[in-house]
Amino acid sequence: DVAFGNGLFVAVGTNSSKAALRTSTDGVTWTVPTLPATSATLILSVTYANGQFVALGSGLIWTSPDGITWTDRSAGYTTAGEVPLDLIYTGETYVLLGYRS
Repeated sequence: DVAFGNGLFVAVGTNSSKAALRTSTDGVTWTVPTLPATSATLILSVTYANGQFVALGSGLIWTSPDGITWTDRSAGYTTAGEVPLDLIYTGETYVLLGYRS
């Protein structure tokens, strides 16, 4: 998945069985920011809304105001073997959409 906000592209997915995130200001040159430690293997969704990026995956929720510095917000979040497919912001609330096992 890819999101754009505050002049930055953020792309998420999986790289060698590890959660992966890359950033770019031009969509051509990509960098790897320092990420919170995780055992998650997949990031499925990223969105930019309300002045922050939110990345969502298998057992993880990360937020970032700039796409470079990420904070783990996963405490208390479990998926019980299921992974949310997407994340949207309604203007008031972040909503997880769909699951896959």
